Amino acid sequence: MKKYLMFFRVNNSHIENGTGTCIWCKKNEKTNIAHIISKKLLKSDHKNNKLTNSVCEKCNSYFGENIEDWIFKYSPISFWVGRDILNDMTLDADRSFIYKKLFVWFKEYKEWFVATNIKGKKFPSQIIKKGDGRFYFYIYKKDKLMRENYLMEIQEIITQLQKKNYTTYLSSLLPHNFHSRIFRFNDTPIVIARNDDQAELFIKKILEVNDVKKILLKNYRMRNNEHRHLIIFYKWSLKKYSKFYLKIIFEYQSLIKGSEFVLGKEFDDLRKSAKLKNNSFVELMFLNGQGFNRKLFPRGYFQIIKETLDKEFKIPIFELELLQKYTFSMILYKNQGYLCASLKLFEIEQFNIVLAKIEAPLESIYLITYSADDNSLNFYEPVNSMVDFDEKLVLNMEEANLYDFN
Repeated sequence: MKKYLMFFRVNNSHIENGTGTCIWCKKNEKTNIAHIISKKLLKSDHKNNKLTNSVCEKCNSYFGENIEDWIFKYSPISFWVGRDILNDMTLDADRSFIYKKLFVWFKEYKEWFVATNIKGKKFPSQIIKKGDGRFYFYIYKKDKLMRENYLMEIQEIITQLQKKNYTTYLSSLLPHNFHSRIFRFNDTPIVIARNDDQAELFIKKILEVNDVKKILLKNYRMRNNEHRHLIIFYKWSLKKYSKFYLKIIFEYQSLIKGSEFVLGKEFDDLRKSAKLKNNSFVELMFLNGQGFNRKLFPRGYFQIIKETLDKEFKIPIFELELLQKYTFSMILYKNQGYLCASLKLFEIEQFNIVLAKIEAPLESIYLITYSADDNSLNFYEPVNSMVDFDEKLVLNMEEANLYDFN
């Protein structure tokens, strides 16, 4: 791996140079204010985060309703928004959907517990089959246990199991030390296990309990901000995220270089890719706010241009790991005649893409950062002088292969 020392200075002088023609559909329709980075990702409004005369209402609505709305409802972005933007780690009710799969590790009890997103009912009572073969009924209460009431609740759950009035949640992504259990959500028992066999064994064993008094009662509470050990199951869509990132990259490119630059036909493949209909997704586990095994994006560059390129074709990649202190960071540059960009949000792996093959010079390497800590959105350009700089960044650089976006 090669290392390059680059010196950057702040250059926030970029002003929109819009023509009234939409940079997405290339039509002269009515425009409205397009926030390049969603307002949900910023602590306040920023004038250098807007296009007022470059995006039509229809295209702006497309990204808002079909891409950003999905991202903020179902994807892990909401985790970092809560932590870094709102500084709020509570599990309040989420109006966008009823139930997210939430699991919290309590070090004091050496056990995972199911959580919900319902305010006031974050940790429901749950029957857990531990490694010793015994059943434990955990109650998240501050007051003393009312034994008779909880025995009745256990009996109600078992009765519902006997009547087969329950549902299951199975996932091989659950931690290996996760014990099968059952809890009630909206009065319906949910059996949670890593696979069918474990779920069936759990149900079989609990139905063999002939006296609910044999189930041990445990009162537990969360101490010392145990949300740091939160596992959340979210939906991940490579297509949705790619379009989300494409939108940010392309609109910042328009702000920096002007709408006439991006209206060229060399960016038509990019426009088409941003509106592809295929939006398949998978359910993915996030631990402590990071992607499971940190493999959310393929290692390398996405190719969205139709031009046939050798799969072994390699492009240098600027590593953004050293920009961890920023909530958002993006680099736009030209290499071997190709316009390239790398973008990183929160702790998600950076997204790298070949935007287009262009003849026009880019003239510079552009770096954009946003820090939620001080709510600063800054544009940087590299300088050669060792004296005239405001920010020093060491960017690791290595070669990476291309991936087919389509």
